[in-house]
Amino acid sequence: MTPYVRNALWSRIKRASTAIFAPGESADQDVPFEWFSTKEVSEYFDASHESQSFEAMDDKTYREIDGASYARLLLNNRSIFARQFFEQRFRVGSKPDEAQAFAEIVMQLSTNDNALDAIGMSVKPLLKAQQEVASVLFRPGVIAMPPDFARLRHLDILGVGLCCILAVWPSVTTLSILLAYLVFSLCVQVRCYRFLKVWTNKRSALQKLVATASNIQARCQSLPKGLLPSILMDQPRLEKVVVALEAGMLARSSITAEYANLLFLYEYARATNESQRVAAQLDELKEIYEAVSRLELQFAISQRVRNGLLICRSTETHDGLVSFQGLLHPLISLPLALNFNTRGRSLFISGQNGIGKSTLLRAVGLSVTVFRAFGYAHAQAATLPRVAVWSSMQVDDSVEEGRSLYMSELARASRLLEVGGQAQPVLFLVDELFRGTNYLESVAACASVLHSLSQQNLVFDTSHNVVLATLLRERFDAVKLMKSEPSGLELVPGVLITTNGVELMNAYQFESGVIARANAIASWYADYITHPENISSSLVGDQEASLSTEPR
Repeated sequence: MTPYVRNALWSRIKRASTAIFAPGESADQDVPFEWFSTKEVSEYFDASHESQSFEAMDDKTYREIDGASYARLLLNNRSIFARQFFEQRFRVGSKPDEAQAFAEIVMQLSTNDNALDAIGMSVKPLLKAQQEVASVLFRPGVIAMPPDFARLRHLDILGVGLCCILAVWPSVTTLSILLAYLVFSLCVQVRCYRFLKVWTNKRSALQKLVATASNIQARCQSLPKGLLPSILMDQPRLEKVVVALEAGMLARSSITAEYANLLFLYEYARATNESQRVAAQLDELKEIYEAVSRLELQFAISQRVRNGLLICRSTETHDGLVSFQGLLHPLISLPLALNFNTRGRSLFISGQNGIGKSTLLRAVGLSVTVFRAFGYAHAQAATLPRVAVWSSMQVDDSVEEGRSLYMSELARASRLLEVGGQAQPVLFLVDELFRGTNYLESVAACASVLHSLSQQNLVFDTSHNVVLATLLRERFDAVKLMKSEPSGLELVPGVLITTNGVELMNAYQFESGVIARANAIASWYADYITHPENISSSLVGDQEASLSTEPR
């Protein structure tokens, strides 16, 4: 007997024995947030969009605007269903009317204690689901079937019959037949154990999903009209799905099911029929999945709003205007509380080290994204375009891929240009592009790429290369991020002149001579780059670049 065979058999015996000796202990407990992998959480997103679609946020942008951290803020104590629905909508977006309706329901729930209590009680079964089911529902043909030899009907009846025959007619023949059956049973269990474990967990998760839908239908009848999707109020359709997902009589008790499987292959023989019944109800299950997941997400956001999370219903603009009053970042303790208006133009943002330029980009990207997905923003008021967000904020070299920092930056910039050339406009968030090469080529490449991106898109760029403000003045407004009284930040027109990079050298105890020399060089260089001469506007303008500028 191989180690795998021994482990599979022993695992089932041990589990069944544990259920007998500890009958009061239930494995049906709330699943912790860390239970599911990133891949499992992304199953609904992966199954419902085209991988090369520019309208869907890519993995890099999702990381750079802190999508996963934001999901944890909202959904730390919620189920895999709400988490999957959040990521899919966050990255793909919603139709305008769907986003507006979503935000309206969140606002209603946040002020309705009775509705929150009813929904909170109804969605509790979802917290116990140990398997994601989006892959079963939204990937055609993903419902796996057991091997052919395990699809024999009524194997459990055969096993019981053999035991009865042996009891009333003990003989070597009947004992031999029973032993042969047990050997066959062992082979089936070894071959199909993993399938059955995954299937029963997914079936259990689907049952919890449908049970939650039934709970909502029973508990939430008195909620305001329009708050719940039609499928959750349609009792006949729900009952039909409940019946289709019902397990066999023995499988309803985990203890009985363990022994029925161990001796009579009870669930092995029925798994194929059960999976076929699920496949027959696929359309209804998809509708229930999306309705329940959406409602749980709305419930989670409403709870956060009641606990102080600032959101506002935003107005959509079609001319590229990005306007915020009291912009906040929900993941930081010190709010930005910024007011600004882009006037429909791209922005070149300068500012001192550590003042919050990158945080500003993330705050803007997060609010624009949740507006496209859910109809609200993290501000006191906002007017925003419904656009996809793409970013290049943290590019690193890769030893494994043999890429230097500059090569990685070139690859990312090339992808952004590809996205920027599509028909639909995009908001690009760019932070210190092309750090991996010398200053001259960095400025040249950055100015050219940013100019191209801004042709039909909005670009928010932060950089310490302030000469870019002059080079890009045709399409970019230059603003600087500064501290304001009493304890806030503001964006004001202009380019940063007073830097603090050399000043920070004091904190690291550089010698006074080193600091003095750095200050002298910085003073000369600041004057040089903030008052450039002989720079032709045609260098990065719409006309063909002129290379005949006179040297300084």
